[in-house]
Amino acid sequence: PVAAALAALAAQQGSGSRLEGIGHLRGHETDRLAALETMMRAFGAQITAGPDSLDFAPSGKLTGATVSSSGDHRLVHAAALVGLAVPAVAVQGAEAVAKTLPDFRARWEELANG
Repeated sequence: PVAAALAALAAQQGSGSRLEGIGHLRGHETDRLAALETMMRAFGAQITAGPDSLDFAPSGKLTGATVSSSGDHRLVHAAALVGLAVPAVAVQGAEAVAKTLPDFRARWEELANG
């Protein structure tokens, strides 16, 4: 359950990373590898999804963007982690997070404003 969070952190690192052995993420609410690739690219990450991996090339700072949750609670979590470090991050379909964390919005506000 931590691969999406690790992807968000790897995208922010800027020096390059590889997450492998995560091909099973293609069979969840959405194809999480493809969705993470799309999301992180929207923030400016240089990322490529392989059959069983995510590869992050060295890149500059991420930028804010409006991204889709693809109806997947883990993608909301990943975008939130980016949003803690990058201004102007918005998630369409963020209500998908209610599946695993119904009080997410309150927790997010506390982190973002605390």
